Amino acid sequence: MDPYEQIRLLESQLEAKKEYIAKLEAIVEQQNSRGAGRKRKITDKEIEMIRGYRQRGYTYAEIAENFGISVGSVHRYCNNLA
Repeated sequence: MDPYEQIRLLESQLEAKKEYIAKLEAIVEQQNSRGAGRKRKITDKEIEMIRGYRQRGYTYAEIAENFGISVGSVHRYCNNLA
């Protein structure tokens, strides 16, 4: 393999590693500064759905059962405490 081929190979490997590092950095940014704490089981979209169900008159217990979370969690999400 001539030196120029080696250089092209190394450049392509370097580019792949840079892309991998960028993906990892994006993941770390999404986490809190220490990566500590329990992660939410539901998404922001689901929280909005929970609030909508509550406004339509569903009980906390009904919503909790449908989403597979505790009544306390539903209460917290509905009252903007989480």
